[in-house]
Amino acid sequence: MKKYLLFFVILIAFSCKESDLTFNPIVANSDGAPKLVQTFGGSKNDVAKSVISTVDDGFAVLGYTQSLDGDITDKATENYDFWMLKFDSEAQLEWNKTYGGSGDDRGSSLIETSDGGYALLGYSDSSDGDVSFNNGNRDFWLVKINASGVLSWQKSFGYEGMDEGVSIIETSDNHLMLSGVLDVTASGGEGNQGRFSTKHAGGDYWSIKITQTGDVVWSRFYGGSFTDSPTGISETLIGGFISVGGSDSNDVDISNNKGSYDFWVVKSDRNGDIVWEKSFGGSEIDEARGIVSSGDGNHVIVGDTRSIEQDVSLNNGAADLWLIKISGDGDILWN
Repeated sequence: MKKYLLFFVILIAFSCKESDLTFNPIVANSDGAPKLVQTFGGSKNDVAKSVISTVDDGFAVLGYTQSLDGDITDKATENYDFWMLKFDSEAQLEWNKTYGGSGDDRGSSLIETSDGGYALLGYSDSSDGDVSFNNGNRDFWLVKINASGVLSWQKSFGYEGMDEGVSIIETSDNHLMLSGVLDVTASGGEGNQGRFSTKHAGGDYWSIKITQTGDVVWSRFYGGSFTDSPTGISETLIGGFISVGGSDSNDVDISNNKGSYDFWVVKSDRNGDIVWEKSFGGSEIDEARGIVSSGDGNHVIVGDTRSIEQDVSLNNGAADLWLIKISGDGDILWN
């Protein structure tokens, strides 16, 4: 059989009604030409948030769904639940399952773990169904499943406010790292396990390192007095971490805001303590959306910018995609 290099792109598209969302996995050949386009969902809102390639040359998708029909067969109520779909190497759906309770449960990020299963991260305000406990309002909700989608265990992390899991990675020392937003005002300053900190306000970056069975190794929050919203995290070659997102703060942990929202990048060591933090952008709204290691000790960050000065050399109008590469010390190598 002829082999293809496949790229997987998840598009959120509108179905028959403008208010009803569905999504289309597009499988493309190596030259970018579409090879296969399929639509999955039901009659309500179905949203894809994350896609990964899997070791069996297939791929997996995580998002959330409100539907009770169509491709969704295991839901009883129209609240949002995590929705995961597993596809084989020919882009054929192998299985799909939902996870959640009677509240609002939305998946954001997934990984395939070293044991052959998957870890799913998002947020939940449920305390029933698959969700055994809620700390108050929204919590990080982590779901661990086996290769067939069977629930192995799940756990909530959070306090009284709006705490939302955004990104997850498996670390080189066989732990899991969770990243998302902590409502520090509602937590009363809690969330920095083993570290003294000044009480912040609003939402901050929150990183939680846990074992493969869900026990917390450490947790840290980073930010200032305004809005600090993380979107991604990556491990460094020496076992530390780089978190990215957007911030309009200019105090506490943020030392050099460029104006309005910036790409805010935080490098921490293996224990979660800040090594350095830097802001990138201009005087307008600039927000990082994701980060990957470039394999050479550096990292590539992608997001959008409305600026046209300071770190941003060109803007084509309104919001542009902005891509930067930074060194391990946080210096811009190119943009």
